[in-house]
Amino acid sequence: MHLDYGPPKPLVAEYMRNESRFRVVERSDPARFRGFLKEAQQAARRRYAMYQQLAGITVPLPEVPADTTASPAAAEGEE
Repeated sequence: MHLDYGPPKPLVAEYMRNESRFRVVERSDPARFRGFLKEAQQAARRRYAMYQQLAGITVPLPEVPADTTASPAAAEGEE
């Protein structure tokens, strides 16, 4: 896996303040909105960190003995 983008640049707060649905929450309950912002920013950072980890995982290829003289068909039981 390869990440084809860098870490998220804008903060979640910038995105949320550009969306009217989130501004309504901010106006109606500012303290709750701040809690949502904090949780959303942490979730975005965790998600990107997980993607970075997944992109770094390598799976070793199985070793194939060098002295295999049988054809692939014979190895599958066909003759």
